[in-house]
Amino acid sequence: MLFRSPVSQTLIVNKAAQTINFGPLAARTFGEAPFALTATASSGLPVSYASLDLSVATVSGNIVTLIGPGFTTISASQAGNANYNPALAVAQLLTVNPGLPAITTNPVGGVTNGGGLFILQVIATGPGQLGYQWFKNGALLAGATNASLGLTNVNRASGGSYV
Repeated sequence: MLFRSPVSQTLIVNKAAQTINFGPLAARTFGEAPFALTATASSGLPVSYASLDLSVATVSGNIVTLIGPGFTTISASQAGNANYNPALAVAQLLTVNPGLPAITTNPVGGVTNGGGLFILQVIATGPGQLGYQWFKNGALLAGATNASLGLTNVNRASGGSYV
């Protein structure tokens, strides 16, 4: 019977490659609720995200919060581990459109004595410079283009519907 002495062999296992699947991002409107990113790595390892322009959007974990209108690149990356090499990062453009203006406080009517001053005020929010225009009973009030409308020397003719 023939016996061989043990031979030492080395087995080298290289790290596996991985890829990231991160599809295009739908355009959003400023003011929308935060939303989740759903990229996946072929390795099953967790994906990390970053926003290039923090004045447009921030990312915490996989949740994007819209900060303002504009464009930013969201990158998805995976650093690898003992079994997988790092994946090539994948970037997607995120477009954040300006939100629509909205009236947050409507003007409040009231009763006043004749000859006095009565002020109506509206509070609105929205992107950029907001514009205002007051109407009385559906008719445009020329020059009444501020958030406040001051009615001076009010009398019975001053009554009506102001918007």
